[in-house]
Amino acid sequence: MKIIHFCPNDKFIKYSVEKFNASKESISDFYIVENGKGKTVLGKNIHYVTKLELIKLVIFSKIKGDVAIFHSLPNLFCMIVLLLRKIKTKVWIGWGYDYYRHWGKDIYIDYKVKNSSKNKIIELCIKFLNPYKRFDYFSPVLKSEFDIFKAILNARFKYVDWHYGSQKTIIKNNTDLVEKELGSNVMVGNSLDPSNNHYDVLKRIDSNRENIILPISYGGSKSYKSWLFNKLREHDCETQKLEEFLDSSQYLHILASCNVLVLNHIRQQGVGNVALALSLGITVYLNKSSPLYLELRSKGFYIFETDSISNESDLLRLSYNEIERNKELSIQHFYCEVEDTKRLIEMVKNEKVV
Repeated sequence: MKIIHFCPNDKFIKYSVEKFNASKESISDFYIVENGKGKTVLGKNIHYVTKLELIKLVIFSKIKGDVAIFHSLPNLFCMIVLLLRKIKTKVWIGWGYDYYRHWGKDIYIDYKVKNSSKNKIIELCIKFLNPYKRFDYFSPVLKSEFDIFKAILNARFKYVDWHYGSQKTIIKNNTDLVEKELGSNVMVGNSLDPSNNHYDVLKRIDSNRENIILPISYGGSKSYKSWLFNKLREHDCETQKLEEFLDSSQYLHILASCNVLVLNHIRQQGVGNVALALSLGITVYLNKSSPLYLELRSKGFYIFETDSISNESDLLRLSYNEIERNKELSIQHFYCEVEDTKRLIEMVKNEKVV
C-alpha cells in the first residue's frame, strides 16, 4: 500500500517520516511545501514543492497512491483535498490551529487579530465546499476533541489515534537532562502566535524577580511582533527572546533551564511542550479555559491557572511530592509507544475501526 503525505513544512515532520518509513506494511512519499528557506534532509522519499507545483501535480494526477494523509489542514490543503480525486481514502492528522479556527470562541485577550476581507472570503468558500466531508479518518491532538469538531465541521470521518512520537523517545535521546537539576528560568508561550496571549501574563510577572524566556521562532506576524515588543518596553519587561527555530534536542535543553512553563492559550495548544515539561518536573501554568487544562486536571495532574499569576507575589512552584506525582502520570499517559502507525494502516486497509 502506498501512502502519500501532504505536509505544510518540515518543522515537525521528522517523527512522521521515521515512523512511516519504518513500516513494513506500506511505502510512503512525502510532499512538503517549500518555504524558501533551508531544507532538512529527511530521506529519499521527500519531495519539496511550491504551492503552485503541488496544485499542478494534483490536477494532472501525477501523484498516485492508495491513501492520502494530510498533516494539518491549511487553506492550500483544503483545496488539495477537493482536487484529489484519484486517491479515495483520506486521513487528517490535526495540529490544532486547523480545526480550532472553526471553534467559534474568542481566543485572544489583549491583542485582537483582524480578519481581512480576503480571509473572510476564503473561510466562506471553505465552509460552503466543506472539504472535511472528504475525510475518512481524523486524528485530533486530544481524543476529547473528536466528537466536538466532528459535529462542528458536519463531517463523517472516524476516529484514529496517531501521534508524532512519545515523550519517552525524545527524553531517551537526551538522558543527560533527566539527571540534571532544573534551572530557575520561566518560559512563557511556545510561539509568536497571538493565541499565546503573551502580554496578558507578562504584564503580571516581575521580570526583576524572574528570568523570562520567550520562544517566538515561528507563527504570528510582523504586526503582532511589533505590538508585543512595544508593550514589553512600555511595561519594562525584560525577556530572553528565542527567534531561531530549534530542533527538539536544543529546545529540550532550554526547557530544562526552566522550572516554570506558562502557556496562556484559550484553545488547546502546546501539548508536546506541556508533556515534556511535566515529564521533567517543571511547574506548568495553563489558561483554565483551555481544553488541555481541563483534560490534564481530570487525569490528576497538578496544574496552576494563569489567572493566579500576580506581580504582587512570586510565581508558585510545585512541591516535591506534586512534581513526583506529575512525573508518574507522565509515564502513564505520555510514554506509551503504541504501534499507532501499524494500527492506522490496518484501519485504512480494512476500512473499519479496530
